[in-house]
Amino acid sequence: MGAMFFSSFHFVDSQIVPKWIITIAGIILLSIYLIIIISVNPVITHKIPQRHILRLISITILFQSLYGILQYFNICAPTNAFPVMGSFDNPAGFAASLCAGLPFCILGIIEAKGKMRWVLGFIPLLTTIAVLLSESRSGIFSTLILFICLGIRYLRISDKIKWVTFPIILIIAITSLYYLKKDSALGRLLVWECSISMLKSNLLTGYGTGGFEANYMDYQANYFKNNPQSSYTMLADNIQYPFCEYLRILVDYGLIGLLLLGGWIAYLVFCFYKYPSKNGVFALLCWITIGSFSLFSYPLMYPFVWLVLFYSTFILVKNHVYLITKKIPVKWLKIGALLSLFFLSLSGIKLYERVKAEIEWAHLAKFSYSEDKKYVLSQYNKIEKELGKDRYFLYNYAAELYQAGLYGESLVTAEKCRTLWADYDLEILLGQIKEELNQNEKAVNHYRTASYMCPNRFMPLYHIVLVLNKLEKNEEAQRVAKIIMDKPIKIPSSTIDQIKKEMNQLLIQSQSRKPSSPFLMDNFL
Repeated sequence: MGAMFFSSFHFVDSQIVPKWIITIAGIILLSIYLIIIISVNPVITHKIPQRHILRLISITILFQSLYGILQYFNICAPTNAFPVMGSFDNPAGFAASLCAGLPFCILGIIEAKGKMRWVLGFIPLLTTIAVLLSESRSGIFSTLILFICLGIRYLRISDKIKWVTFPIILIIAITSLYYLKKDSALGRLLVWECSISMLKSNLLTGYGTGGFEANYMDYQANYFKNNPQSSYTMLADNIQYPFCEYLRILVDYGLIGLLLLGGWIAYLVFCFYKYPSKNGVFALLCWITIGSFSLFSYPLMYPFVWLVLFYSTFILVKNHVYLITKKIPVKWLKIGALLSLFFLSLSGIKLYERVKAEIEWAHLAKFSYSEDKKYVLSQYNKIEKELGKDRYFLYNYAAELYQAGLYGESLVTAEKCRTLWADYDLEILLGQIKEELNQNEKAVNHYRTASYMCPNRFMPLYHIVLVLNKLEKNEEAQRVAKIIMDKPIKIPSSTIDQIKKEMNQLLIQSQSRKPSSPFLMDNFL
């Protein structure tokens, strides 16, 4: 339940981080308990009450589905712009979690008897409705894949009809989902195109963990630098995920990582055929459902999806693993149990320190604009030891240092963040810091990079005009101002109106001025 519903405003990320923390804490405690119990009585491994697990999954999915449906009808109001997102921060997490648990909801119906079967029978229906209402195209697609697989296996119609009807249904569905949010689909094509270009440099081994976040926006900037008239210009955004788990694995871990994933899936399929069972069918269907979702989204960001995948894996491999461990001497198993307890205890301590730091960070965020900057910065410095590899923390820390006027320290922290994160907002911050340090040419380079990253944004060009005016490069400022005036607006706002008003005044005032020193702005034309 915690992996699905837990949230807390004691964390900066009030939705995803609390779910992960409660999940990891639960796994650590449960693992310690099972190791102790199994060490005392190994027979316990064959007495795991599956019906209770299925009912727990079904009840969790039921409550989440109802929550989303009530949001759709404004009975439970969502907390942001999305009409349906359940207990998550967006529809993707909501739909991914429902799709992950749906196969086991169906298995729960099969396993139930009497009236309970009728009660549980409503859960898949409500879940499907909730996914449809969320308008998550990945969720709708993966749900359709699940029902097609069930139809292929269980519908009593000829194979010829199945292999003609189901592909037609799938093609119609994919086409409809594409046109449901065409601009969003085209935006993902841009992300995939830039992600694929990343692979040219590190196809075999990838960029390492976090490699996508550390490098992607630089490649998107390079794409728009080389293709200033691209049709993707108005669709570009500040991207942190490639909207495809397989592409993410390729970027981070290269072909080696993808081959390892393929080997793991092959092993699961081997276990499925080696030890066939009804439970194994639905465990494999769970992998297929999440695998389908992963083609167009990021389900592995959410802990409930991982829990269901672990349970599916357990069902598929338990017999094979049992045969292997049966041959291992009891002495070595006990040593392994002791080592596991040791590392689990260390993990628990590390988790406690992380939670403490996260809570302190959230507490500091409330003081961001207070006068007690000395206290805020001392606390940021204190928890940097624990959160120093968190890109969001480093960005916030750099911003706090900047607001406090500690520009040198802010630059050090921001550049440390830059090694972990290529980001539009970070480029803007770096530009502002270097302006304050009188490194104006370098500031313009950062603003230019930010403009290439998201070419439909106005703020980077606006900052460039301000710097050029400061440097008394009037003609260059006028040229950029013209670009701003001619720039199409993606989302109207009072800020953009004010920027255009200022640029119009600048152009009026600059008409009679003569050119100053040359400044290359051709890439903005």
